[in-house]
Amino acid sequence: MLQHKPAETLKQYWGFDEFRPMQEDIVRSVLDGHDTLALLPTGGGKSLCFQVPALCMDGLCVVVSPLIALMRDQVQSLNKKGIKAIAIHSGLPHGEVDRLLNAAMFSDLKFLYISPERIGTDEFQARVPNMNVNLIAIDEAHCISQWGYDFRPAYLKIADLRTLIPKAPLIALTATATKPVVIDIQEKLLFKNGKVFQKSFTRHNLSYVVRKAEDKNLQLLDILKKVQGSAIVYVRNRRKTKEIADYLRRNKISADFYHAGLDGDERNKRQAAWVDNKTRVIVCTNAFGMGIDKPDVRVVVHIEPADSIEAYFQEAGRAGRDEQRAYAIQLTVPTDSDDMLESKTKDVPTYPEVREIYDQICGELNIAYDTGAFQTFDFDLSVFSKKHSYSPIKVMQALKLMESQELLQVSDGFQTSPKVKIVVTKDILYKFQVEHRKFEPLIKMILRTCSGVFEDYVSFNETAIAGKLKMSYEGITATLTQLDGLNILSYIPRRDKPQLILQQPRIRKSDLVLDHKFIEARIAGTKERIESVRQYLLNQTVCRSRYLVQYFGEMDAEDCGICDICIGRKKDNLSHQDFETIATRITEFVSEPQTLQSIAEAISVPNERVSEVIKWLADHGRVARTEDGRIYRR
Repeated sequence: MLQHKPAETLKQYWGFDEFRPMQEDIVRSVLDGHDTLALLPTGGGKSLCFQVPALCMDGLCVVVSPLIALMRDQVQSLNKKGIKAIAIHSGLPHGEVDRLLNAAMFSDLKFLYISPERIGTDEFQARVPNMNVNLIAIDEAHCISQWGYDFRPAYLKIADLRTLIPKAPLIALTATATKPVVIDIQEKLLFKNGKVFQKSFTRHNLSYVVRKAEDKNLQLLDILKKVQGSAIVYVRNRRKTKEIADYLRRNKISADFYHAGLDGDERNKRQAAWVDNKTRVIVCTNAFGMGIDKPDVRVVVHIEPADSIEAYFQEAGRAGRDEQRAYAIQLTVPTDSDDMLESKTKDVPTYPEVREIYDQICGELNIAYDTGAFQTFDFDLSVFSKKHSYSPIKVMQALKLMESQELLQVSDGFQTSPKVKIVVTKDILYKFQVEHRKFEPLIKMILRTCSGVFEDYVSFNETAIAGKLKMSYEGITATLTQLDGLNILSYIPRRDKPQLILQQPRIRKSDLVLDHKFIEARIAGTKERIESVRQYLLNQTVCRSRYLVQYFGEMDAEDCGICDICIGRKKDNLSHQDFETIATRITEFVSEPQTLQSIAEAISVPNERVSEVIKWLADHGRVARTEDGRIYRR
């Protein structure tokens, strides 16, 4: 039974008078008890589609989310609105996880965010049937599909929730899904009485451009001088983020860099400066952008091609969420597409390589054969990759495949910052300080520098606090550990390495049997996605926007009129249909060099019109001229 009306809830907590297109239909589907799949483009307001119906009903919404940062952002946003929400992830100590699960059972909590890995734990499975769950929400649902670009084996555990909470409806949400992925999501999540809502992926205000650039840095500078306002620049590796940010600063453009290798506090600081427009340009790897709601990004530039159309569409889609004109620009050189195919194909592990990497990891971690089941190990991806001459991407792909075969599990605790939370009341803390004077300076410093430390875990800088108190870093961590042991506060130390959890005892390489077909399908899928990106870069005739949305199944999409292809065609005063017909006939006819007159006569088109199309084809590298002026296909 509904406790509140959707429109009233929307107004009360978000201040909006009405839903965006399709949001209300999705909310109504959920409230009517249907399993619901919502496909909304980046910035399309996906979170409201589960948050509003959950608030309209009695009980708790369980939200499965793949990234700690996403969970924290949404929990903080909900708490600021006076809505009770918590997140449980691998960065929390066992005692805190236990407390939060109990709170989900016995308090008036409205949202419980969990990682997909949490679903398989005994403590969660024992408690969730006793929670008053009104809805299951699956964010980034494409991660459950083996055909998706970001498949995560832990997502396959989500189906367990349908057994544990059989009466709760389910909503799955994603910004990027092809037709096979849409079908796979519903099958993997055991949809019952399901409905699918798909908003058009067309962004009418976003101009897609592929620009050839001999010097990408100079082109980037030119773009940022012409397009004012906030910008994101995506690059492939961490080194380049700093190099390009330094280059922009030398040219008097406010810029900073961001990647997963930075300390968590530093990442938060740089992100906040950019969101608040104190920094104009953020140069980053694909670690940046998830969960960031900044509507006024005017341009997103990719220095190198993204790994897939899905990834590119999501990253480019961070521009122009305010519905004002914005630009998504891909810089490219002639070798980019071929280099990408070669490098990315090399990053896909073969069946023998997966077995070899598994064996090498177990050896590095000193795990004896037939031991190690359910043990947790620190694992330094970069060190391992360098030592064994693998690309980190290949190792990560191999780890995903091992997860799918239930050999091991990779925790979601990458790059965790130190955190602290005071777990006693202010009165008890004051009494403790009086009785234990040696702890007083550190406790006072925590209270001064960590706002909200009584309510939740707060990130802090151990080194900075050590400097202010004239203590060593080791002294600070030791004292915090003591206070944790005395149950005055809960201290989560810094952890910069991912955690590997073996799901079964170590198997000898010769005895290791993997699913050949699954691995081959992953390899084939990766190659197909790379080829789609290559074709996007090489495309010279199809509207960029139309090319992208057709990839997601919108076959009736129209030309956008504002991409580089459409603008180039407008200059030639040709309709799309005219251009494609004439261009195809010309390129078919000029397999051998031909004169303009012979082409015009052969295809029965006036010389002037043929000349316009040839000029365009030549500008885009499709045809060329001999020394005597004849045209031939390149």
